[in-house]
Amino acid sequence: MMDVELPDNLRLSTLHQTPEFYKETIKLIEHCFGYEDNFSFATDFYPLMNTLNATNNHIVIDSLRQKVVAHLGVKSRTLAYKGAFLPCLLMGGIATAPEYRSRGIFSRMMNAIINMHKDIGLFILWSDQPELYKKFNLYQAGKVLEIDLALMTDLPASTQTFTESSLSHLSTNDLSQLQRLYNDQHQSLMTLVRTVQDWHEISKISSTK
Repeated sequence: MMDVELPDNLRLSTLHQTPEFYKETIKLIEHCFGYEDNFSFATDFYPLMNTLNATNNHIVIDSLRQKVVAHLGVKSRTLAYKGAFLPCLLMGGIATAPEYRSRGIFSRMMNAIINMHKDIGLFILWSDQPELYKKFNLYQAGKVLEIDLALMTDLPASTQTFTESSLSHLSTNDLSQLQRLYNDQHQSLMTLVRTVQDWHEISKISSTK
């Protein structure tokens, strides 16, 4: 358990210790992220929010109101590049209930988590809030590549050489080819190592293809 100084009515926990707060935590995150009703953070970020990672889903609970007021999820992974490997910590699902903001609650939890993982060489924060990076001495980096599906599927049938599918529907042979293509990127790009379990968890993200 992390040592975090919080007001008397607040306590730190994890979704492993208090699984009864799982749905409320998802609801809090989706509210803070502005999720629409037909989308699910639990699906979009399945590797972070599935029960196997529950010990790493840190929450702050208001004991008087029995209410989740903040969440920060982390997941240990490894980066690979040209035969070199670097342990890293992915951080996401950042959320604080509006009425509990500007009280230093999230900052204390964030700093405690960083201190708890001092052996990690790199912290990777997924957030669209630039002020968070500056606040915790992190630097914005990386790119998001989006391909317009219409550009790929509206081609004449005679020129199409691909079919749309989801990871969970790939054949064993196609999945093996995809995994080899991904692993080949380690020689030219810094990429996350994906184990069999990682691929399984990614296949659970039904919101993407």
